[in-house]
Amino acid sequence: MVVKEDYFERCQKIVAVAEGGDNFTVVNGKPVLKPSSRNDSGGPTRMGITWGALTRAYGQGLVNHNDITLLTKSEANRIYEANYWVPSRANMMDWGLCLVHYDCAVNCGVGGAAKQLQRALNNIGKKVSIDGVIGPLSLAAVSEVQQDKLIACYIDVRAEFYHGLVAKNPSQGVFLKGWLNRLEMMRRETKP
Repeated sequence: MVVKEDYFERCQKIVAVAEGGDNFTVVNGKPVLKPSSRNDSGGPTRMGITWGALTRAYGQGLVNHNDITLLTKSEANRIYEANYWVPSRANMMDWGLCLVHYDCAVNCGVGGAAKQLQRALNNIGKKVSIDGVIGPLSLAAVSEVQQDKLIACYIDVRAEFYHGLVAKNPSQGVFLKGWLNRLEMMRRETKP
């Protein structure tokens, strides 16, 4: 498979808006969740990078520390590219779909994004396994469908996913408006 044009920087600028800044304040040198983030299951997060993701990146040698309060933008971008952009296979997709898929990988995990893309492919008539891995069969299916139709369906699948999260765990309802606004941003950014 030929790697598509590298849209990482373009996508990252858009995703960074949705991910925002810190969900914590520093008290006595330690991150303390802001009251608005007390239901955030990711814990202390800077630029969308959770402390767990930072610790993983530290173990991989992507960064030289695991202190969330010290994370820089360039370190965050390095983590995003190595642990979300490339593993999600967004780098193998055309503009529009790569943005929606990468954004989903950042927000729902690489495997979760794969399953949602595979659901969208099935919803528009391509039969692929919903196994959470974007491999050759899923990529072939992506290349065989109308991209704007797939993007619209993928965004709808994501909306269903977020509503399902809230139905299962009502405490997550405080995030629903933000998630749906994020999807509207994806619609605007991918309009043909």
